[in-house]
Amino acid sequence: MPGPKALANALALDSPKGAFYTYIGWAALIGAKRPAGSTFAGDVAVTKYMLDEAYVGSVTGFAHGLSPFFRISTDRPDDVLSDTVNRIAAASSRLDI
Repeated sequence: MPGPKALANALALDSPKGAFYTYIGWAALIGAKRPAGSTFAGDVAVTKYMLDEAYVGSVTGFAHGLSPFFRISTDRPDDVLSDTVNRIAAASSRLDI
């Protein structure tokens, strides 16, 4: 399974600075094809893909005026966050970018 380095190849992630969440930029996925062949139309499609394929719940960046981003909670133990990042990376690696 790909690790955090694979995530960095497709998505932008900054470490949170005092918050319990972080935004992940998905601009590199614009135009990427999902395994079913469709492309992402916006933040909602990306958050749905991450829920369906990575089992990661997130909030659209659009909801906070920050598109193309999605937001995840970082208020979890390190092992849970590491697993979350690995699942996001694995789901991203299944895209034709």
